[in-house]
Amino acid sequence: MNTTDLEQLENQLEVALKNIRSTKTQFMLDQLDDLHHRETFLVETNNVLRSKIGGDDANVGASSLSMHGFASGWML
Repeated sequence: MNTTDLEQLENQLEVALKNIRSTKTQFMLDQLDDLHHRETFLVETNNVLRSKIGGDDANVGASSLSMHGFASGWML
């Protein structure tokens, strides 16, 4: 390999590395956005549950929990 070939290979590697870093960054930003949405949902759900406990301790049933996603099975 001559120097021109090595320079072209170096440029290709740099472009590939930039693409990988960009993809990784976008993936991390998407995950962060998803986590922010989940946090908002959990805070809202927590507030609803706290208000139900504070307002009527005996009436926190499965129907109110399923309304907020807990009984649907997608929450951990």
